[in-house]
Amino acid sequence: MGILVFDVGTSSMRGVLMNEQADILCQFQEKYHPDFHLSIYVTQNPEIWRSVLYDIAKNIQIWCEEHGHKVEMISLTAQRTSMIPVDRDGNALCDAVMWQDKRNIKTCMRLAGYDGDIIRRSGTMVNPVFAGSKMAWLHENEPEIYDRSYKLFVVADYLFYHMTGQMKTDRTYASRFHLMNLRTGQWDKQLLDIFDVEESKLCELIDPGELHGYTNEAFSKASGIPTGV
Repeated sequence: MGILVFDVGTSSMRGVLMNEQADILCQFQEKYHPDFHLSIYVTQNPEIWRSVLYDIAKNIQIWCEEHGHKVEMISLTAQRTSMIPVDRDGNALCDAVMWQDKRNIKTCMRLAGYDGDIIRRSGTMVNPVFAGSKMAWLHENEPEIYDRSYKLFVVADYLFYHMTGQMKTDRTYASRFHLMNLRTGQWDKQLLDIFDVEESKLCELIDPGELHGYTNEAFSKASGIPTGV
């Protein structure tokens, strides 16, 4: 079995093909970098991630064809809290607000008044790195983009969508949103009210390791990897 693992970091993405014994068969890496504006603005064009994903997948598929292997399973891990507002077709409405971005500091200072409830429900105090306060900042400061957004993705959601067409996120990523109740594993109404984020703008929750979906025609055409993986 060929297991393709994507590791999506802040400064590069790697694709590693392994067998069932976790022996590395081949790997490819491409570098990129966020854009730093002034002292607190940090962004990145999400198309860079999608383009690099396709390039690496294509190189893996070419290697497989040359060496008699095939990709039978795909897994992906990514930086957790960079936020990407998207439309119904998964197209980004603006550059990603990166996890290092601190435009939401004032929002966090206001939300800190609810830290008791937030800690009890989400497991941690308000932090500008987490995605929920970035979503709250977007709603307050860029309402047109917030209103136009169909979903508020993080990087893993964005890339999984462009492989499968599914809008899902696993609970490990959601635990960094401040919007999921750690005890129930579900989006929490009280937290959503505190952060003023609509549940409809969040992805369906699944467990880590749960089947996300299958590679679709668009991804297959871009990468050469067959549909149905």
